[in-house]
Amino acid sequence: MNEELERIRTEYARRDAAGKSDLYSYTNPAFLYHIQEREQGLMRMLRRAGVELSAADVLEIGCGTGHILQRFLDFGTRSVVGLDLMPHRVAMGHAKYPAVGMVCGDAGDLPFASESFGLVAQFMCLSSVLDSSLRARIAQEMWRVVSPGGVIVSYDMRPSSILRRSIFYCTRHLNGARPGKASAHTITPTQPVGIDELRRLFPAGRMDVLPLSLDFNLASVAGISWLLASSLSSIPALRTHWLSVIRKPEEARRGG
Repeated sequence: MNEELERIRTEYARRDAAGKSDLYSYTNPAFLYHIQEREQGLMRMLRRAGVELSAADVLEIGCGTGHILQRFLDFGTRSVVGLDLMPHRVAMGHAKYPAVGMVCGDAGDLPFASESFGLVAQFMCLSSVLDSSLRARIAQEMWRVVSPGGVIVSYDMRPSSILRRSIFYCTRHLNGARPGKASAHTITPTQPVGIDELRRLFPAGRMDVLPLSLDFNLASVAGISWLLASSLSSIPALRTHWLSVIRKPEEARRGG
């Protein structure tokens, strides 16, 4: 596991040193559409799960600089705290989002008491971990710290369909000519997280799953027509991520 942690540190240090791509800016219609679609889906799923955000203490693992946690505060959560492996990201988060609590650490060994959070989230953290044993350890730690009756929120890449792979190859040339495109230096290796794997990682949880997020290559049409982007996103095969809300049973107890 130590080798995997070092690999992740190296990859993200390289990515951060390359600077943030304009592709992931709110001035890019594709990114703006992506963020707003994700937040709408998240709020819809939490309402469906009966989660009362005003009473929720939230933990996010792999939180980066904490921008998602700040949004949870905007949504009305009681408290938020994040954990990230990279010290400089934690330092940036403290400066940028002073209301967000952040600590540096390993998600496979969380420095928090068992059953201490009503909502534990990961956004694209598990897919950044290529070692299956570390993925399993992270999931075990997330389950340990979420309270009985609480929820795990997982937003991560789903395995590619043949249709989506075809779209990627067809649009690669067009996107390659677009200013602000992501370079190889800003991309880190990832491994998609399928529903079967989520069920293995959280076997005791009651899972609600939503395919979400229009393929980023297609989401650029939002700059021309928001309605067209929404119409494309209504086709499940064109969505690139799974949003999962996993409920920990009320009867679950520490060590159970």
